[in-house]
Amino acid sequence: MSNIENNLYLNTLNDIKSRIVQSQNRAVLSVNQEMIILYWEIGKIIDKRQKSEGWGSAIIPKLSKDIKNEFSKIKGFSERNIKRMLSFYREYKNARETVPQAVAQLENLIFSIPLKLCQKSLSLYYLQLKKLKMNYKD
Repeated sequence: MSNIENNLYLNTLNDIKSRIVQSQNRAVLSVNQEMIILYWEIGKIIDKRQKSEGWGSAIIPKLSKDIKNEFSKIKGFSERNIKRMLSFYREYKNARETVPQAVAQLENLIFSIPLKLCQKSLSLYYLQLKKLKMNYKD
């Protein structure tokens, strides 16, 4: 391969690698966005039931146990996390009605949540992703 061909190849390879990373990042953001919406919706369901049915906090351990039994390979539904989902909903209950393009906005709420709603690894990933976005230019 000549130098020109080699440079053309390296440029092509770098372009493809960059597109792969971008696609992976978009996929992860999409999944995380859905998870955040799910957490918000679970909190909403519990909040509504507590208000309409008079459910107390004792329902949370039962929900946690039953969800873990049904979805044994999925993590994140401990009593503590379900309580956090409820707190998350109560803190941002009007987010879907008041924020335009709420789905896009919910992704950014994770940075302002004082609770440890998501695992540390997810938070670290978001921080790394933000750095990549700031450093990457199309």
